[in-house]
Amino acid sequence: MRKVLSSKGFAAQLLGAQALVLAVTVGTAALVAWLVGPAIFHDHLAQAGHALNAQGVAHVERAYTDSNTLSLGIAFAVALGLAALLSWGLAARVRAPVDALGAASARMARGDYAARVEASGTATEFADLARSFNDLASRLEHVEDTRRGLLTDLAHELRTPIATLAGYLDGVDDGVVAWTDQTRTVLHDQVRRLSRLASDIEAVSRAEEGRISLCAEPVSVGALVDTAVAAAQDEFARRSVELVTDDGAAARAAYPVVVHADPQRLGQVLANLLSNAVRHTPDGGRVTCSASLVTGRAHAADGVRLTVTDTGSGIAAEHLPHVFERFYRADRARHREAAADQGAGVGLTISRAIVEAHGGTLEVASDGDGHGATFTITLPVPRRPETPPSPDAAGSVPRRQP
Repeated sequence: MRKVLSSKGFAAQLLGAQALVLAVTVGTAALVAWLVGPAIFHDHLAQAGHALNAQGVAHVERAYTDSNTLSLGIAFAVALGLAALLSWGLAARVRAPVDALGAASARMARGDYAARVEASGTATEFADLARSFNDLASRLEHVEDTRRGLLTDLAHELRTPIATLAGYLDGVDDGVVAWTDQTRTVLHDQVRRLSRLASDIEAVSRAEEGRISLCAEPVSVGALVDTAVAAAQDEFARRSVELVTDDGAAARAAYPVVVHADPQRLGQVLANLLSNAVRHTPDGGRVTCSASLVTGRAHAADGVRLTVTDTGSGIAAEHLPHVFERFYRADRARHREAAADQGAGVGLTISRAIVEAHGGTLEVASDGDGHGATFTITLPVPRRPETPPSPDAAGSVPRRQP
């Protein structure tokens, strides 16, 4: 009791406020009763036919005043006692969630981001506060997990190029390895790999923390597809993989549709998906980039799908849930040698973050090893119709088949 009713506690402040209200109320009632009560009481006695002399009138008025004073005093004391009990009880109920919140905050300050508070209390506001705190704790926990994961992954990815550099340099110093063009090439490749890894780390950090900047503008679906396909043609030609765009009715309906997006960022996503597809498709294979509409109940476009489908190596079922995880490779041993050319394995992670920043989704499907894979981007379409930009403004290039 003494702890709750401290001089600076919530209960003491609440009791003080109620006591002040009670004092003002009782004081006002007493003042009114003292000023007008006796006269009104005297008039009622006269109207009732009770003739009183001056001494009797004074006695009656004093009796009236004393009875009012006593009754108001008793009422004030009882009300003050009830207010104290109410203040103590309410403060005790309020103190429980506040103490829980304070304890959880102290745990978070010590680095324990798993601290949570129960989303219940004496009022809706406390439940909302608890949910907001839990959401904050979850976000901080995610950021901390991301930080730890990045450090672990970074250490893992740095190990190979650093070991290679150290081995070659020690070999050159000891005279075991000759300084040849091949040695120079290996060292330059490892340096480039480290440089690319540093850029990838920065990019994936920005993506996972939601710090991707967008310069959105109206752009047609056709402009996005055509630009990405045209930019990738040379790489596909070098690898002897056919790259085509779907020219069916669904694609023709989707091409004029305008989305509000950053064409550079979405172009980066499509470039990543096409590059990923050509790397996993053997010579003579085929990659198809297509578009289609997502129609609602009123047969109006609610969204648009962009798909990249390949006839390559496919993805096993156990790897599908991890495709968009940073640094994830289904076959680390097979890809380790080509890591310098492929990057650190964060392209799909960044791509998904860019698509989600546009309010869309990026998904993958595959029937297993040897059956190819399909990556699907789904983007929302503005409800209000917009005039498709001109080909020059949107950066569109003529569609072409290889």
